[in-house]
Formats: sequence, structure tokens, C-alpha cells
Amino acid sequence: MKYFSAFNYLTNEGLESVGEVINNDRYKLRGNVDIRLNDFMRLGVNISASYNKQRFPNSGGGAGIYNIFNTISNYPANAHPIYFGDNLIISDDYPVNVTNELMHAGFAEGQILNAQNQANLAIDLGGVLEGLSFNARASFDIMNRVIQNKGGTAALYRLETTPMGLDTAVLITPEQVDVTMSIGSHSVSRRTEAITALNYEKESGAHSLLMNAVYFVALDEGRVTGQDYQPDKYQDVSLRANYSYADKYILQADLSYSGSMRMPDGERYSLYPTVGAAWILSEEGFLSESNLFDYLKFNTSFGIMGLGNFSLSGYNPYYLHQTLWSYGGGWRPGVPGSYGYTSDIYNILQNGSTGFKIPKRRYFNAGFQGQMMEKALSFEVNYFNEFNYDKISNRLYTTPSIIGTEFLAATNYGEDTRWGLDGMVQYSGKSGNLGYSAGFNAMYMRAKYLVVDESAALEDYRKRAGTDMDLFWMYNDEGLYQSFSEITTRNVSQSWGDVLPGDIRYEDKNDDGTVDEKDVYAPGAHSPRLFFGANLNLTYRGFSLFVSGQGVADGDVMLTSNRYFRINGTNQHYSELMLDRWPETNDVPRLTTSSNNNVQNSSFWVRNAAYFKVKNVELSYRLPVNVSRQLFMTDSRVFVRGTNLITLSGLSEYGVDPEYINAGITEYPIFRTFTAGVSFSF
Repeated sequence: MKYFSAFNYLTNEGLESVGEVINNDRYKLRGNVDIRLNDFMRLGVNISASYNKQRFPNSGGGAGIYNIFNTISNYPANAHPIYFGDNLIISDDYPVNVTNELMHAGFAEGQILNAQNQANLAIDLGGVLEGLSFNARASFDIMNRVIQNKGGTAALYRLETTPMGLDTAVLITPEQVDVTMSIGSHSVSRRTEAITALNYEKESGAHSLLMNAVYFVALDEGRVTGQDYQPDKYQDVSLRANYSYADKYILQADLSYSGSMRMPDGERYSLYPTVGAAWILSEEGFLSESNLFDYLKFNTSFGIMGLGNFSLSGYNPYYLHQTLWSYGGGWRPGVPGSYGYTSDIYNILQNGSTGFKIPKRRYFNAGFQGQMMEKALSFEVNYFNEFNYDKISNRLYTTPSIIGTEFLAATNYGEDTRWGLDGMVQYSGKSGNLGYSAGFNAMYMRAKYLVVDESAALEDYRKRAGTDMDLFWMYNDEGLYQSFSEITTRNVSQSWGDVLPGDIRYEDKNDDGTVDEKDVYAPGAHSPRLFFGANLNLTYRGFSLFVSGQGVADGDVMLTSNRYFRINGTNQHYSELMLDRWPETNDVPRLTTSSNNNVQNSSFWVRNAAYFKVKNVELSYRLPVNVSRQLFMTDSRVFVRGTNLITLSGLSEYGVDPEYINAGITEYPIFRTFTAGVSFSF
């Protein structure tokens, strides 16, 4: 019998220095046991559970966490004083007092229980037939989250000026103290899963055969307070055969018979095939004597799978094949003084659809894996291609409106494709006591609409079929208007009121004299397409240095925050960036609260999204084995660690994090952290 157990405790707090502070204590226990029941049967049990206890200032007296960054990014620092004497102050334009929210407006307490339980059974049936075995696994995972909360408020006052010119505090909101807690949120999610496999393995000379038959069934359940219960059920049977000859040529075939509960009875199950092949090139005569490759393999696969998690806006995806109604109240026929019996009224939600098929994905992969330079250099490169078809649609935009577009039937319409390359290279070596390893990985991906539900009357430049899926659809800017004469000479109206110098000038794409939604198109900007990472590991005697980083390239980002980049009305906090506006510079349009011209999504707000971030750095020292043993330990290590240490990005000039632009503006920031600790085992 083998066994393992571990216990972990983690605590952290928020940034608040007054009132309720976000606090989270997590206790985690993990253990497993592996038991040999007899000569041909083994049983394994794995149990993992965590318990989180939380306390935090809540939002509006409810179950959500109060986001102080969302408030301070919207409220000017001089909107009103926090205190006037001992009185907490608000104003008509800014009716929130941060100190009140943190100290007097209530709090919430949360308890979160996570448990993962799994049992495995392995039976060697070689006594029945050589190479035959049976495996079974059953698991039950659950997450239970309960949030109790209460509200309240201190007395809030507004500053007013007396006829004598003195400031005085006028009560606006009386004090409210809630003494009882209520359940603000209760959610439960469960997953029950079972899988069995009958395996057969046979080797004969240069031939090797592996076959298995697998049955899989699972149930996903989720329930949130106030929401309907809707489980997801999964079931499939699959067959697989893998044949290898001389450890050089490998063929594999899979056949899956899978079901989807979102399809009508009698149409829920479909067959999905996959075939694959691999060729160990380094075992061939023309490469086995080569000094270039120590190992080289080519592999490829092709298959079809069903996409059972489809949805359609305005429809219940679980019951597309059924007509659904909702109760709309009652109605009594007749006239005053003489009414008939009450009749129920029902509103139709959707018409049942027939003839639709489950959406599918056809995929193809091909790649190389290899080692060179006496296995010091490892590499891998893969090409992937996906074709999605039979997408669920009601063809709202391709259906002529003259025949009616209410309660359209669901059907199969729509296609798109995704393709790309991914790969890695890692070089490792040793020079005396110095060990080193450095690597790089990357993925480049493209996607394109092929068939789209869109009106045939659209201008070609507004159609999405045939375009990349990651393009930004927006207005194309032509800079800022610099003078009234420029506006007058151009003689093009823009749809958001009068245009003044300092406003963004938009391209009139269709030359109709008006900038409106018909001028929205894709000028060429797109989301990042290249994602990459790098790592470095150095060891010297007991010391070790590990560095990892990540980044993106070949793409853009839209500066959308109306708390930091754009004006969001009169009652907001103007960032330093906004104040560096026209006519001081041409980097930001003029400040205005009377027009939405400058807050439209346009190329004016597009910037290069490329960045590289040193994500993790760790320096550690492992004590010599004899020292650890003297301390009654089998291994011991001390370390210092840092995260998010260096960021290289063109967006740094705006003071934002390129990984998540709203961090530190409307959301909690991405922290630069430093950690020191010890790790030991007995």
C-alpha cells in the first residue's frame, strides 16, 4: 500500500486601510492511497478538499464585493469632503462616500467548500487472455458557495451654505443599522463522472497492437439562488486501435458514438471518426546514421467531432425541438357586472424546430517533434486547422422581413475556419557545476468567417463573410478637426450632434455626406495573433535561478475605458491623460460632456498591443542532503520569488498594464509581488 497526504493554509487581505478589509482564509487537504488488493487488482482513492472563509465589504448591502477602484476611478478626489466635523458628506452629483461604504455600509461573509473525490480500479485480466485489462474510474466533484450579508449606512449629510455664508451639514440619509444577516447568494455545482475501459495489448516481433473500448457518462449540475435548474448530461462509447510496426510506423483509428441532450429524442447520437499516423524518421536508414537528428518524429491526425454546447440568442438551446410557452396571467371575458370564467393567457417563447443537426468541427493536425545535438536541443512544431460547420442559426438576417422574422425555426447555417502554428524549442546543457536551460514557445493563430447570417443588401465592405474573425469593426478616424473652416469645407455631418474643432474626424466610407453606422467597417486593426513565452533556468551547486516571461505581438488593442481614456459625462474623474487634450496636443480630443462624437469605437483609440512581461523570477538554494538529514528532513530549500517584475510595452506610456488594461482603473491592479519562503519534506 502506498499513501500520500498534504495540508495547505493560505491567508490574504485586501488593500483597504479603514473599515472592513477583504479577508480570505483557505484550508486545503489532499490525500491519496494506492492499495494492491491481490496479484491482479489495484484500487486507488484520491480525495482533495478545500474550505474558504471570506469576509469583505459588500456592494449595496448585497453579496458582491465592494469595488473601491470602480468608485475612485469615477469620482473626482475633490468631489466633496469625506467629513465635515464628524459628519460624513455626500453631494447630489456624487452620492457615495467611500468611508461610509467601507465602515458602515455592511459586509458579507462567505463560505466556499470544494471537494474532489475519485476512485480508480485496475484489473489485470491476463489470466483470461494475455494482454487484456480493465480500468474503471468514478469521480464526484462539488463546489458549494454560501454568501451571507447585511447592509446599513451611517447618517449622510450634504454641505450647504447658510445666508450668512457659513457651511452647514444637512441630513440627507438617516443612519440605518442592520443587525441580522441574510443569505444573499447560494450556488452549488456538481459533476458526477464514470468511465470504464477494456484494453487489449499485444506484441509480436516488430508488430504492436493496442485496442480499447471506453464507456463514458457524466452529469453536470449547477444551481444558483433564484435561477432554474438545468443539468448537462454526457454519454458516449468509443473504440480505439493503435498499431505500430518496428517502432517506426504508427497508425491509430478512433470511433466515438456520442450523444447530446440538446438534440431531439431519436437524433441525439452520432458517430465521429478520427484517424492518425506517426512516422519515426530517425529510425530510418537515411537518418539513423546522421549526426544531425537524435530523434525525429512526424505525426498527423484528421477527424470530426460534434459541438454539443451550441446556443442561439433568444432560444432555449436544450429544447430547440419544442415549442415553449410562458404563463402570462388571466383574462375574464364579458362586460362590467357580467364576466365569464377566468381563462389563462400564455405567451409563446419559441416555436419548435425540426431537421437541424448538431454543429460539427473537422480538424487536421500535422507536426514534427525532435531532438538534436546529443539531445541537448528539443523542438516541436505543429500546424492545426479547424473547420466549423452546421452552426445553429435562425437566419434572422438572410430571411426577408416581408415573410416575418418572429419565431424563426432553428436550422444549420454558418461556417468558419481557424488555423495556425505552435511550437517550442528548448536547449539544455551543463558546464562543470553550471547547469543551464533556455526555451521559447509560441503560437500563431488566424480565424476567418466563411458563411455568415447577414443581409444580402449590405455593402460589400460591411459584410463579414470572408473576413478575419479578430478584426476591429469601427469607424476609421482621419485625425482631429483643427478649425471651423475645415469642418465647413468638408461639409460632412457626423451623427452625434454639432462638430467642433478638437473633435475626431471620421471617414465617410460610402461618401453620402453623413457619418453613421453605414460607415462602420474593418480598416485592418485586429486582436493579437502571436502569443509567446520564454524561460531560463540556471543551476550551480545548490543554487537555482528560474525566469519565465510571456507576451503577445502582431495585434492591436482598443483603448475603451471611459474612466481613463474617454469622457463619460459630467460626473466623472478626469485622468491626467484626458487633461493632455486638444489643443495642447492631438493625442486626445477636446473635453466635452455634450457630445458622444469622441467616444465611438474608432481607429483613433487603437494602439499596438504587443508586450513582453517577466512574469516569474525565483532564486533558491537547496541545502545539502546531509544537512537536511541532520534536520530530520529528506529535502529542504529556501527561496525568494518575484512576479510581474518587468513589462516592456508601448502602452506603458499610459500607465496601464497591457495584460489587462482596466487593472488599477475599474478593477483591482495586477500586483508586483515578492515572496520569501522555505520548502521542506520529511
